[in-house]
Amino acid sequence: MGLDKNKSVFSRLTQDREREIRGTEAMPILSCGAEFVLHITNALGSRFRCETMYLGTDLESYILLAFPQELSATEKKLFFNEGFRVSVKTESQKGEGALIQFSTQIMDVIHEPMEIISLYMPQKASIRQLRTEPRYEVDLKAAVNCNNRPLLINIHDLSQHGCCFRLGILEGQFELNQTVEIEVPHKELDMVYTLTGFVRSISRRTSNFYIGVEFDEQGVQDAKKLLAKLIYNGSKLIFKQVSLTK
Repeated sequence: MGLDKNKSVFSRLTQDREREIRGTEAMPILSCGAEFVLHITNALGSRFRCETMYLGTDLESYILLAFPQELSATEKKLFFNEGFRVSVKTESQKGEGALIQFSTQIMDVIHEPMEIISLYMPQKASIRQLRTEPRYEVDLKAAVNCNNRPLLINIHDLSQHGCCFRLGILEGQFELNQTVEIEVPHKELDMVYTLTGFVRSISRRTSNFYIGVEFDEQGVQDAKKLLAKLIYNGSKLIFKQVSLTK
């Protein structure tokens, strides 16, 4: 049922890349661990910006978030109280990808046994499609050059025109519009697919960076060849097994 909801939302976005949807429609598009950027306005009109992690929702009345890290006691007291207004910005990496924004209020702040924030489910959310084609979840090991040293990465999703890869926050840093060259080895065929392009998005989820890449013309051609060698295993695309009898 969740998959059908996601498809209906994204099919509407194909016709109109930015639109308003119900808050309950926006939540299934998000993945647990997605980064939420919060702008909180307290009773005096003062504003505070912080980043935190999406934990989940009941899909009806509330959203659960991890408590932002490294806050002072004063910041907690001034900005984290029931009823304060919150503007939220986050991204979904599912399907065509989407930037999601909405306004709501703090429902509750829980301190024991762990610190959690609950927000009221928004009445509506603004959603803008990020890509013109869906990305497919994949299970591919690869390497990328970062500051003249190779980094081992995991490609998270892939399409003909772009991909998203994951790496630990301490492993390396990339900048928007930076050129990248990703090498995907196919050990059974003794081949390497080289995907070249530009960094178009950078987001953080828990202890990882997710780097969105748009392929250049050559990268698109190599991505076509790579996709032709993949097969769906029930959850992700993986390399097809090479037949022993050729």
